Amino acid sequence: MKERSVVVDFVSSIPKLLSSLLNRRGVKSLVLYEAIETQSD
Repeated sequence: MKERSVVVDFVSSIPKLLSSLLNRRGVKSLVLYEAIETQSD
């Protein structure tokens, strides 16, 4: 099951990376990160 969590972490990091590239201020990446953390919780 640890492998699955690693994959989930990797996949969930993609939108954060993309948004941080699109928005250099990183606001969108923070919002996405909070949303992902809320969903996984």
